[in-house]
Amino acid sequence: LSVANRGPEELPEGTPLAVYGIDDTGARRLLEVLTLPFLDDGMRSEGLPVTLTTAQAILGIEAVVGDDGTGTVAPPECNSADNSIAWALADCG
Repeated sequence: LSVANRGPEELPEGTPLAVYGIDDTGARRLLEVLTLPFLDDGMRSEGLPVTLTTAQAILGIEAVVGDDGTGTVAPPECNSADNSIAWALADCG
């Protein structure tokens, strides 16, 4: 998992990144909270390892920058619409 800072402000070192699994009911379940390095505007982090099983993320995963695992993004910013991304797992059944 890699994070890019596309905003005009720096992302301080220690900013949390919550990783959620989407279970078979569609509910988000917190899997892990990672800590991001300092990212100046236009920078991208190196890959951050995330380990999970398909049982933890039946329907997919979601990563949210600035979320400490409580489901709230802080600190508030002018546009937090790009603070999360979700991936749906392929249904091969």
